[in-house]
Amino acid sequence: MLSFLLLIAILILGLLIPNKKISTTIFLIYLWILLAFGYDNPDFLNYSNMYKYFSVVNRNLTISNFGFQILCRIFYNLGLNYQQFLVIEASAICIMLGSFVIKNCLNPFACVILFFIYPFIIETTQIRNCFAAMLMITAISMYVNNNGSKSYFLMVMFLVLSFSIHFSYAAFLILFLIPFMKKKYLLFWVMMIIFLQLILFTNINRIALLITNQNQILRYLGRSVSIETMLFLVAYFLIMYFPVYFINKYINQWFIAGTKLKKLAETVVKVNILMLVFIPYCFITNDFMRFFRSIFILNYCVLINAYYLNKNMVVQRIKLNKFPLINLLTYIEMFFSAFSCYFYIIMPYLDIIVIPLFKNNSIIP
Repeated sequence: MLSFLLLIAILILGLLIPNKKISTTIFLIYLWILLAFGYDNPDFLNYSNMYKYFSVVNRNLTISNFGFQILCRIFYNLGLNYQQFLVIEASAICIMLGSFVIKNCLNPFACVILFFIYPFIIETTQIRNCFAAMLMITAISMYVNNNGSKSYFLMVMFLVLSFSIHFSYAAFLILFLIPFMKKKYLLFWVMMIIFLQLILFTNINRIALLITNQNQILRYLGRSVSIETMLFLVAYFLIMYFPVYFINKYINQWFIAGTKLKKLAETVVKVNILMLVFIPYCFITNDFMRFFRSIFILNYCVLINAYYLNKNMVVQRIKLNKFPLINLLTYIEMFFSAFSCYFYIIMPYLDIIVIPLFKNNSIIP
């Protein structure tokens, strides 16, 4: 497959080019081609039908996905078919992704490579989720790269836009709390919420009797998973949060006070703490894993920044048995990205997502 060979060539070229902004731009163009001109993936027809459905002018807008509905109406009435709309949507995604990594990461090329490994491949089919995720990370970028009330206003605006594209991103509206809560208090309240959720889940049948739409409540919250799956998820989240724990522990040693990079690290740690409230739902349905997919690139970026600051001896180097701790965390994150790709993408979707991604493209034969 030519597209796969092109990927290998771009990765080699990117490693040889000293200017990482140039190599990142080349790679982003490649990702744009995969997103914009791919076809015959599992959700392509669904999104095409959704585009036509939302484009009906006399149909009332609904609160869920209202932003996406407005975009569909605008571009449909401009005469664009779904494939042409997809090109514009993919362009916006890649521009936001590129803006985030170039502004906030010391090695944007490495960050985009990790993002490609996981979760980009699955996002090529769930492109509306990817669009909402990019708006969410743009909200974080706006908060980090601006000051005062402007930073908060821009963050709120992009979080609302993210929610307007995909209703599930209403969950990320809790990021409004980031500027107002200290980490130690934030963790306390998150643990309290998780405790209340566990009480809710153990009494879900009784609670459902008090609610009109009992079947829907039980369909989402009345499920159970096997012991094996439960143990796997516990291990998965422990590995995911292992680097985050040490980033938080050594944040003052690894990041220079008053810098944008430290503000980003502190913000991403808070995002990870807030996202803990959704872990219990992942033990009920796999649908909630999309929230954690969305913050992978934030964690990649912060860890890469810590690695390069430590490598260049700009900050204090923390060692574990004479081995730099940040190196260990970087290797763990790389392994975790590859493992997530294998377990959540390659194993279940090799034939229906991965192979078609590289095989079915109208630009790259």
